[in-house]
Amino acid sequence: MCDLDEIEKELKSESDELRLRIVREIGQRFAVALLTKSGTGENMTLTLAGSGTLVMVGKSYYILTAAHVWEFLKKADAIGITITEDMDHAFFMDARTIAATVEIKADKWNEWGPDLAFLKIPAEYLGTIQAYKGFYSPDVDGRLVDLPKEVVEARLLLGVPAELGTYTRTHADFRIDGCYLDPTPKAVVKNEHDFVDLIVALKDETAPKSYGGMSGGGLWKILVHCSPSNDKVVWSQRLAGVAFYELTDDEGNRVIRCHASQSIENAFPTS
Repeated sequence: MCDLDEIEKELKSESDELRLRIVREIGQRFAVALLTKSGTGENMTLTLAGSGTLVMVGKSYYILTAAHVWEFLKKADAIGITITEDMDHAFFMDARTIAATVEIKADKWNEWGPDLAFLKIPAEYLGTIQAYKGFYSPDVDGRLVDLPKEVVEARLLLGVPAELGTYTRTHADFRIDGCYLDPTPKAVVKNEHDFVDLIVALKDETAPKSYGGMSGGGLWKILVHCSPSNDKVVWSQRLAGVAFYELTDDEGNRVIRCHASQSIENAFPTS
């Protein structure tokens, strides 16, 4: 029987199957690791640049990430995204064909940003990507409708913590991961942008020492509930933020700062 109290406990468990199912479903559909490839042959170098989310606006397709990630990506020969859980199935695109339709950044990088970019994907790449991945649509995938009154709310940050992967000059082995976070983080507004700070580890020795690689990753609002038709556990999701900065609070906790939902909505491309 579907039990909301049990659902909440399960979501907070790092090893629980329900949390992993949600991470896996949203991650496989919309989340990507962003890679660069420079040089050829023995001089080829592969580097993890950050994380991103595949989004659709109107009839155009984009990678939503942090602007500082884009600054790194555009210097490469090729830009890659992971399209399956197997890193060997990354898909690379000529960096000269990728452009930032929207790029919002500060004159000098700082902990308050702004730090957002929408990278437009040319039509010639879409067939391969869509064979494996989906593009998040706020009007379709993000519609939180027909929900019961009783739901369990959570936040999941999806991306690729570099520290948890293994790397060589020509190969990388990692996977999209998700952190369960405070279900209702408080947003603050500064310089016309909204932000949320997410505590990802309370001095936990088992957690990564750094969440580098998560920059540009999507923060998701998850509403989990019991299906009225069959009493099974189901959920809805909405993209609610983009990670861009890591800091430490006064108590020594690791914190990831994200642009919140209003900043993303204001930055959405118009075409």
